[in-house]
Amino acid sequence: MSQTTQPPANDSEKRDGPKSPQGGKKGWIRWPGLIAFVAITLILAVVWHFLADWLVKRAVESAGTRAVGAKVEVAAADLSLFPAGLVLDGLQVTNPDAPMTNAVEIGRVGMDLELAQLIRRRVVVNLMQVDALRFNTERKSSGALPDKQRRKEGADSEGAGEALKKGLEKMGCGNFKLPSFEKPDLQNLLANEQLKSLELAQQLEADIKAEEAYWQKTLKELPDQQTLKAYEEKLKGLSSKKSDLGALLGKAGDALTVQKELRADLERIKAAQQRFQKSSRDLRQRVQQLPKAPMADVRRLQAKYSLSADGLANLSQLLIGGQLCDHWQTAWEWYQRLKPYIAQATAGGEAAAPEPERGTGAYVRFTEKTPLPTFLIRQTKASVQLPLGALSGKIENINSNPPLLGKPTAFNFLGRDLAAAKSLSATGLIDLVTPGDPSSRAKLELNGYQLDKVPLSREAALPVTVDTALADLAADFSFAEQRVNTSVDMDFDAVKLSAAAPAGDNAVQTALINGLTGIRRFDLVASVMGNVDDYRMKIRSSLDQTLKDAVGGLVKKEAAKLSAQIESKVRQAVSAPLSNAQQQIDVLGPVGDELQKRLNIGGELLKGSGLKLPF
Repeated sequence: MSQTTQPPANDSEKRDGPKSPQGGKKGWIRWPGLIAFVAITLILAVVWHFLADWLVKRAVESAGTRAVGAKVEVAAADLSLFPAGLVLDGLQVTNPDAPMTNAVEIGRVGMDLELAQLIRRRVVVNLMQVDALRFNTERKSSGALPDKQRRKEGADSEGAGEALKKGLEKMGCGNFKLPSFEKPDLQNLLANEQLKSLELAQQLEADIKAEEAYWQKTLKELPDQQTLKAYEEKLKGLSSKKSDLGALLGKAGDALTVQKELRADLERIKAAQQRFQKSSRDLRQRVQQLPKAPMADVRRLQAKYSLSADGLANLSQLLIGGQLCDHWQTAWEWYQRLKPYIAQATAGGEAAAPEPERGTGAYVRFTEKTPLPTFLIRQTKASVQLPLGALSGKIENINSNPPLLGKPTAFNFLGRDLAAAKSLSATGLIDLVTPGDPSSRAKLELNGYQLDKVPLSREAALPVTVDTALADLAADFSFAEQRVNTSVDMDFDAVKLSAAAPAGDNAVQTALINGLTGIRRFDLVASVMGNVDDYRMKIRSSLDQTLKDAVGGLVKKEAAKLSAQIESKVRQAVSAPLSNAQQQIDVLGPVGDELQKRLNIGGELLKGSGLKLPF
């Protein structure tokens, strides 16, 4: 039997190895798998390149809009992993109360991120650089939210708005009104005012007429002189005739009956007389007091319409209080927007993760040697653009869980040789480390600030503008144990003030303007103190005494003139009703005389009958 043998493999086959069943060579690299890996990597890289930045941009805008209650926009975002970092360009935060204005605008925000902390679901920034930070910049389009979203965002702030309203009322905000320097039209004044003296005179006149009518009717109902004389005729008839004993006894009985009827009528007349004497006495007393009533009206109207030099004692509060209230309102509204985040930060922990669904797993945070909050910016360096010049400074320890970090947030900004001031410094500390007991303090110093066309007062009665001045300002703010303590001390030098000329001829307002324009320096101290729910504002300034001295004498002179005119007009208005009341009271005199005559006639009849008078 023959045996078939395979020919020996040649050298090339030995070197190249076995061939695949398709006849190809079988190597160490699987090209389809490599191509798939490269393709997926390229796709992920493309997705990262084109979508990662967009997703970050959208996340920042969405979260910021929810927090502020108005549009937050980012022009561009750049997220990198090696090294880990994020850059935001053109960040704009709309002012919710002014949709065409940005509350904050930042040219560029750059931050380096700790990649290891990102893997642990934390955002930890070692250094954040903020460039070109500006406030109250104009927008090209409205930043208002749609109606539905705005209503939803605004619903949570209704309670805060009511608290702000009550707080401003307690501070006196909205009640700063300068006294009217216009001389009132006395004719219109009396036409619109209810004069108490005039009402008293008219009421007294009506009461006297009513009393007169009452007695005219009553006198007709009471026994008159003819009725009483008829009793006399009856008694004479009974006593003139001679009769036997029985007849005499009968006549005696009739005489007693007549006397009894007479006595009853006299009792009615006597009761009427007593009532008349009381009512007449009361009316006469009112007539005697009536001439004094106009002076009460005079004093009330003088206090209401006359000028007083004492009213200038708090002129600084009247002039400047309104603007300070506006600044306080703005600060309070921003505090209310940040309050939920502050409350969460001071609660002593971050929101717990929800219970995961069965089978989905959970993120477990193991005990760490140095635990960190889920959000932490260790240091922020910022350049701030203000109207008076550029500042630079830093903020330390911005974080989401101060009790865990154990460090307060501190800030420090400084600017020297500014465009409109010599220097500006701001330092402060926000301490939320102790749960439930937040505290803050800040200090601001501004030196050599050059004021140019700055409104001092927008009051319609006396608008005042600081044309030029050099100002030094020191402000201290503290908040602890739910109490606010804020003080602002300002000194103004090289002052030039201007005020709009008064309409018409008003000597007092002209004197005030002259007094203001003559001032070359003044100081101002303002404070807000008290519990967060019960605080008060106080303002004092050297302006008060300066203006009081300048126009005090003129005010007193003008006030005396106006007071005399008011008194003359009031007396003139009530003179006729007063005279009528005094004349009408004399109409009641004959009523008393008539009652007394009737009593006298009846009394004589009773005396003649041998019976005692009932009075």
